[in-house]
Amino acid sequence: MDEREIVGRVGAVSPQPGVRRLQDSWLSPSHGWAVLAPRAQRLLADVMLLLNLADRGRNNSERARRLSRASRAELPPCLTIDRSAMRVNLSRRQANDVQPGSTCIDDCPFRLCPLPPKGDELPYQMDEAFCAHQVDLVGRWFRSPGRADWQAVNREDLRRFWREMSERMAPAWRK
Repeated sequence: MDEREIVGRVGAVSPQPGVRRLQDSWLSPSHGWAVLAPRAQRLLADVMLLLNLADRGRNNSERARRLSRASRAELPPCLTIDRSAMRVNLSRRQANDVQPGSTCIDDCPFRLCPLPPKGDELPYQMDEAFCAHQVDLVGRWFRSPGRADWQAVNREDLRRFWREMSERMAPAWRK
């Protein structure tokens, strides 16, 4: 399964221990993100964001350049330090003056931000429930798992980011 498929499904696990033990040895098509460990869910969310930043647009040569810049061992600063560069609530009207790379943190070598504007379909869709669950993973209490070890983002900023993503990804009939 690839990222698109697993994010598109919540997933289910059999209540029977014998079946569940067999299900642990592979990721069947009925499984989704809910069966992943919390750390894997966070990583999946960040990979989906990175793919949405890099693999977009109709110009194949530009997409190839962005994908090449995104193909590194580390994640970009917009995922690890400051998520405001992604501009979750950027409208189409505001996006006319904003090109990929224009909202990045000063020394960012990726040059991918912002996300496509609100109203444009993201190349790698994340549904409202998936984004809302990311808020839960950040947690509110000192002992909750909080942010992942690759994220130096302030916990409250991370919660706000995922709340805004959840609102952005809500179906049109709910807005």
